[in-house]
Amino acid sequence: MTLISDKLLQDRAHAAHLLASKVGHYKNTEAVVIGVGPEGATVGSSLAKELNLGFEVVLCRPLKDPAYPQKTIGSVSEGLVVLNECSHTIPQDYVMRQIANLQREIEKDYQLIYGDQPRPSFKYKTVIPVGDVLSTTHCLMAGLKLIKNQNPLQVIVAIPVVEPHAAIEIAGEVNDLVFVHMEVGNLHERDFYANCPPVDLNEIRNSISSLKNMVPLDKQ
Repeated sequence: MTLISDKLLQDRAHAAHLLASKVGHYKNTEAVVIGVGPEGATVGSSLAKELNLGFEVVLCRPLKDPAYPQKTIGSVSEGLVVLNECSHTIPQDYVMRQIANLQREIEKDYQLIYGDQPRPSFKYKTVIPVGDVLSTTHCLMAGLKLIKNQNPLQVIVAIPVVEPHAAIEIAGEVNDLVFVHMEVGNLHERDFYANCPPVDLNEIRNSISSLKNMVPLDKQ
């Protein structure tokens, strides 16, 4: 992949603004934006603000190959694990230890974001899961599986930048997929965002507090 000198996106808020034009028909409805993973939650909170929608998060983490840390062999979300076929060639005691460690980290992050509040329910709701720059589907798929287990009414995935094979895989699992850019290659946030600061979980927590009880304007 050729690196982009003139970045396509200013920052994650700019990405959310462009996504809002593609799902604008959900503005002021009872749909819920769900940030999947910390980066997706940062995009998602801005999208929820633009559309005047409620906002929640689903956290997930990648499970790395011990011999090749840049390679992902699966992903973990709250109480749920998605493994690739190649994970069977890796010592299972390592896999189980890593899963346990990742789930503890996820629970710690959930506690920071939600505290003692009940975890969100998506049953019979139209939901808009939001990712970030996406070249593989590992974490997003774990998040989607967790969301779909709750029987939402519709699942519309929104992603700023996606690789073609990832788009095909995701589209087969949801009602609709929208994106800003489709690019081929080993995608990374730094190639697309002019400004890409680290994710702040405290900001995500504050966004949930201000948006989760959002009332559609036409119902006020």
